Amino acid sequence: MLRTGPLLGLAAVCIFGCSKDQDDTGPPGWEAPTDAVDPGPPSFDEEIQHIGLSLRTGSGATDATSNNSISFCLSEANCWPLDLLDVEDFRKGGVDHYTLDPSGLARSDISFVGLLSEDGSDAFRPDCMQVSINGEMVYCQDDLDFLMGNGDGELEAWWDPDGLHRSCRSCWDDALTHGPVQGAPRHDGADIWIRTDVTRSVRLELEHPQSESKWIADWSYPGPDADFSQVLQAQGLEPNTDYSYSIHLEGGETAGPFGLKTAPSPGDSGQFDVAFGSCSKFDLQPAFKAIRDSHPDLFLFLGDNHYGNTSDRDSLRWFYQWAHGREFRKELLAAIPILATWDAHDYTGNNTDGLADGKEIALQAFEDYWPNPSAGTADTPGTFFTAPLGDIDFFLLDVRYYRGLDGGMLGE
Repeated sequence: MLRTGPLLGLAAVCIFGCSKDQDDTGPPGWEAPTDAVDPGPPSFDEEIQHIGLSLRTGSGATDATSNNSISFCLSEANCWPLDLLDVEDFRKGGVDHYTLDPSGLARSDISFVGLLSEDGSDAFRPDCMQVSINGEMVYCQDDLDFLMGNGDGELEAWWDPDGLHRSCRSCWDDALTHGPVQGAPRHDGADIWIRTDVTRSVRLELEHPQSESKWIADWSYPGPDADFSQVLQAQGLEPNTDYSYSIHLEGGETAGPFGLKTAPSPGDSGQFDVAFGSCSKFDLQPAFKAIRDSHPDLFLFLGDNHYGNTSDRDSLRWFYQWAHGREFRKELLAAIPILATWDAHDYTGNNTDGLADGKEIALQAFEDYWPNPSAGTADTPGTFFTAPLGDIDFFLLDVRYYRGLDGGMLGE
C-alpha cells in the first residue's frame, strides 16, 4: 500500500507497509543492563587547539544588524572578524557560533574579552557571549545590554572589565542545544545523537516499561572536534521491544522521556511503516507533525535536508543546527529512527557534482550531524550505507560525491 499527498515543507512524503509483530514485551526474567560508568571529564590542554564563541543578539526591534562589521578579541593582537560566510549573522534573538583560529595564541596571551564595531552605521546590541577553549567554557556573560556603533551613546569598542569569568550557564536556550535524534533502528541497542554548547557531562538513561527497570546506558563529554555533537549508545536491549529514553546534562537539563522501539532480530519477517521525504527548506515544516502522528517505524531523509548551498564549515554547521531545531522536525527526530543521505543543496550547492570544492568539509559536517550507522567505507568516502530492519535491507546512496567523475552518478 502506498499513501501520498501534498505536504508543506517536504517535496514528497510516502509511507509504505512491509508486518509488525505485536509482541513487544521482554522475555520472562529479563534484567536491565548494568549502569554505564562515568568516564570522568577530559583534561583540558594548556595549549590552545580550539576556540569557540557563541554570541546571541538582543531581541529588540533594532538590535540586529546586517551591515555592521563585528570582531571578537582576546587581546590587542588577537582579534577575529565574525562572519558566517553564507549565513545572515546577528539576527534578532539569534545565536551564532564561531570556530576561531587559535594559531599563535597561548592562554597566557589572553588579556581581555572584547568586541569591536568596525562599521557602526547600523548599530548592533549583543545580549550574551560565551567562550570555550578546547571545549572548556571559560567565559559566559549575559544581559550585556549596550549598543555597538558610531552613533551617540554607542560603543565602537567594549571589553569586559572582569576578564574571563562565568556568570551565566549558557547563551543558548538550553545547554543541550540540539537533539536528541534517534539513529538507525537496531535489534539489540540504540544510537542517540545530541549536541551541547560546550564540553559537559551528558548521559543517556533508558527505561524498560514492562519491568519498570531504569539504568544509565552511556556517558559522554562531547568535544569541539565534532562541534560538540555526540552519539550516545545503548547496548544489551531485546529485539522488538518498547523502551523509553531520556538525556540528562550536568546541572539539571533533561530531555525526554521519548519512546524507543528496537527492531526485530535480523532476518525476522514483519510489517513496517516507513516514511520518506526530501527538500525541507522552509522555517515552518508542519509535514513532520503529520508524519510523527502516523507513528512510522522509520523515516528516511533523502536529501536537500537543508538549503545551505555552502562548503563553509561553520555555515554548514549553522544550517544543520537550524534544520534540527525546526519545531515539528525536532519532535520527529526524537521519536522515530532516522536514516539520512544528502542531495545538492545540503552537499555544497545546487546541481553540484564530484568536482565541487569543499566536498570533504561538507561530508564531515554531514557525519557530525547525522547518527547513521556508517558513512561510505574505509577506502571510499561518501554518505552511502546500508541498514537492516528485520528481513529488509535499506541502501541509501550518495549521488553527489562522485557524480560526473566517470560519467555516472555513483562512481566506480
